[in-house]
Amino acid sequence: MFLNNRVWFQAFDVAFIVAIFGAVCIVAPAATLAATRVPQWQVVELEFTSDKDYENAYTNVEFWVDFKHANGMQLRRPGFWDGGRSFKVRFASPLGEGNWSWISSSNVADHGLNDRSGTFQTGGPNGSTPVKAIANGEPTYENIGMTGRAAGWWQGHEAWRNLCAGGTMGIVYGAGSLWNWVHPGEPEQNDGWARAPKSSWRDALDFEGSNYAGMLGKILDGLPLDGAQPDNSCTYGRPSLFKPNQLLILYLENGGGLLVLRDDIPDVWRIYDPKTSEIVRSGRLSDSGKDLGDTGSGPRVVIFSNTY
Repeated sequence: MFLNNRVWFQAFDVAFIVAIFGAVCIVAPAATLAATRVPQWQVVELEFTSDKDYENAYTNVEFWVDFKHANGMQLRRPGFWDGGRSFKVRFASPLGEGNWSWISSSNVADHGLNDRSGTFQTGGPNGSTPVKAIANGEPTYENIGMTGRAAGWWQGHEAWRNLCAGGTMGIVYGAGSLWNWVHPGEPEQNDGWARAPKSSWRDALDFEGSNYAGMLGKILDGLPLDGAQPDNSCTYGRPSLFKPNQLLILYLENGGGLLVLRDDIPDVWRIYDPKTSEIVRSGRLSDSGKDLGDTGSGPRVVIFSNTY
């Protein structure tokens, strides 16, 4: 299963998986960052290296950074394990002008993760206030209560629809037994409607639909999603996310013909099979014109990007 930055959340006793899509990010060592003026809302990524290896860093190491602004505002941001001895924290200042100081902490005795500190300056926003990132946090749960319910491609269809409705924070995948964190070998309960029959949370991770949800991260990797918004002026009624001159994402539930209407759509396009992430066809508007013709049968995702 491929998920770009897979994150677990536990809220209201509900467990689910979120695929978070990347925004523009400044990655810099602490010394370099201190000399960098970071625009408001710009993501800063701090990198840390632990002093030792951990048998299961994903579950056994809790790591965070506390940020304090010169005006007294304090914010804590959780970090994440990025493989090997690498740990990272991402932060975007909600304030404009001013100085931020930060210090790292963890639940383990590790000099590489604890008491690291630094400062950086923030300035005004780089452009307009960013589009508010959203995600549909209540998905339809695969195989919940009955094998086959909301299963398979339904999860992929729902993920692309939610993305094109404005879910630039990412998409949420859920499944019975993952939803209520059923452990392997646990007996069936009377309230088994929320479970996937005869499945634990570990089994739920391998349900077919999780693969289709994970394909979004693979297809969208590296695209300028920050600032994209739903737009119905690019085509005749196709669900889409649009960022003029930079990005257009279209979801075609049943494939078919495609005609784009605007002049500020990026030139290079690709047609994907969202079930496999394979590129079916590619080209340029400057060669094909605005009528791309038949995109094929079955679901299709068409992306125009200035990064291709």
